[in-house]
Amino acid sequence: MSKVNELRRKASDAVRGREYDRAIELYKRICKLEPSNGTPCNELGDLYLKTGNTPDAIESFSLSARLYSDFGLRNNAVAVYKKILRHDPNHLDSRWGLADIRREQGMEAEASTGFLDFLARVEQVPEAGREVFFRQCTELMEKMSDDLEILSRLEEIYRTQGRGDDVARVLIAKATQAHIE
Repeated sequence: MSKVNELRRKASDAVRGREYDRAIELYKRICKLEPSNGTPCNELGDLYLKTGNTPDAIESFSLSARLYSDFGLRNNAVAVYKKILRHDPNHLDSRWGLADIRREQGMEAEASTGFLDFLARVEQVPEAGREVFFRQCTELMEKMSDDLEILSRLEEIYRTQGRGDDVARVLIAKATQAHIE
């Protein structure tokens, strides 16, 4: 029996015996042995929830969703992002990830709604995360350049944040879109 399978067996036994702390330690080892597999990270997140440790659960779920997405298991990633949002509705990375997957899947209306939800939380972005948020806004303008509602929301955000150059880029994108239509 492989080392991972043996650890899984022990972890399952620990869960059945409600030895959640022991199961968590075993799942951490499994995650290290299978760093590109999202499933053990997802299962570890579930164990963290059982112990009331929501922050570590969300961290584990976030890694799981990214791994699933990177491996092309988009539906698995969607399920994990939705799980995260049930426990933290303001988790920006999950809002972004879910909307981006929907865009990749060609579900433009759902993607648009997801990205607008992401943008609606601009006031909740901590100062330390502003640079990343605005990089994502720039990326969003490129990805959803044909969505006038998103462009208008970006323009509003940039105006309130005093980002004149970004406002100009949005206005150019809006004018380009108007010309195409």
